[in-house]
Amino acid sequence: PIAKRLGVNKPLSDAYNDLGNVYLNTKKYDKALYYYQLSLPLAKKTDQALAIGIGYANLSITLTNLKRYEEPEKFMLLSTTEYNKIQNKEGIASNLKNYSQLLAETKRLNEAELSLKKAMEIAVKNKFDILKQNIFESMAEVSKLKGELTDAYVKQDSAYQLQTKNYNINTNKE
Repeated sequence: PIAKRLGVNKPLSDAYNDLGNVYLNTKKYDKALYYYQLSLPLAKKTDQALAIGIGYANLSITLTNLKRYEEPEKFMLLSTTEYNKIQNKEGIASNLKNYSQLLAETKRLNEAELSLKKAMEIAVKNKFDILKQNIFESMAEVSKLKGELTDAYVKQDSAYQLQTKNYNINTNKE
């Protein structure tokens, strides 16, 4: 309410985005979409490529989850454009991973697999271990959809191994 009253765009955009994240994570996609749609115009006013890229990516992910398949691709491309402006490799790899969900749900499994391979190349090169874990999980899902169950198992096991490693590293830091 304070940010709204003062017309301070960045904190208000962040708050709306955070609310969208809560609803996305609890699978309340209509509410997530509502808050992401409030957040993005404010992020654009701040002219911060990272916030704008995140805003577009969140819209794409939410629309994919809502099964509104005609819309997410353009938002994912806009997000990637913003991430490219600031050379945000993690954002680019994350977008490729998230884009693979749209491709898989629309039965374009070979394209989904290629998208995930590109995401993994970036994640490995930049040592994004948590993202690598998520990519392995998505790869396992695509392999499962393709009927390649052994490959799906191997990829899921790789994700599990990274999860265990990441958990131990984070626990040790704490």
